Amino acid sequence: MMPVRDPAAFQEHFKNLNDPRVERTRKHPLINIVFIAVCGVLSGANSFAAIEEFGLDRRTWFARFLDLTNGVPSDDTFARVLARLDPGAFERCLLSWIRAVQEVTENRLIAIDGKTLRGSYDRRGDYVLAVKQNQPTLYEQVEEAVGAGLEQDASDLDEHQTVEVGHGRQETRTYVVFPAPETVDPDGAWRDLSAVGMAITESTDAQGRCRLEVRYYILSALLSAARFAGAVRGHWSIENNLHWQLDVSFREDQCRVRTDNAPANLSVIRRFALGLLKRETSCRRGIETKRLKCAASDAYREKALFNT
Repeated sequence: MMPVRDPAAFQEHFKNLNDPRVERTRKHPLINIVFIAVCGVLSGANSFAAIEEFGLDRRTWFARFLDLTNGVPSDDTFARVLARLDPGAFERCLLSWIRAVQEVTENRLIAIDGKTLRGSYDRRGDYVLAVKQNQPTLYEQVEEAVGAGLEQDASDLDEHQTVEVGHGRQETRTYVVFPAPETVDPDGAWRDLSAVGMAITESTDAQGRCRLEVRYYILSALLSAARFAGAVRGHWSIENNLHWQLDVSFREDQCRVRTDNAPANLSVIRRFALGLLKRETSCRRGIETKRLKCAASDAYREKALFNT
């Protein structure tokens, strides 16, 4: 997939995002709120007040892309809108954007996920996304589809299994993938959804205590079980250091935003920003330094955002 070099294309990925405000209260276009919030977090802002100040400081730059007839939204506006915005729909828009700007090699995993947004991509822009129980409809659809797949003849089952032993602990991981039936995401909310997968982890510790964990996934391509396993293991390998990185670089654990959907939406933005900063490799410094560069340099911010 070729990189997106037109900043205005950002708006295309959010044009169908539902604005939770009533018409008469929409002083600022929704895209203004979203774009300034994303750029603010990318550039070091960790609160709504900081996002507003960044918007004011960089108003001339934002005016190149946005209609700022009514100025920069206030911190209260950012707080109200992000508290009411649907996190799932917002997440899908950001995922669509990051797929559009990625130039990645096959099997490279992009660490934009840990708790909320989970993704791996190849050069066609394919994804592997975990489905969580806080997405009850999709979770139930995938769970039922995998259950139906498991009822087929065992000889037709594409299964991959690994066993690891160490420090008195044994872990057996089993992976299966099935074509996605029409009953999964019938409304087409997830673009190119083609397959569903399940990963089962059975752990036994030195005392003989057992633990079973089951995770479900949606995929944009029907991968083999072995390739699916590689993508999932890649996610798990980055998950442990992701929270630390968000805590250190984005001060996520110090965030006091607790209103409605605002915490979930800020979390999505942070992971999106982290993914963009990890992808940008011209600066070989850490994430915090890259955020400072985004704040100081319009050119570097554009490079991180638009892959220019």
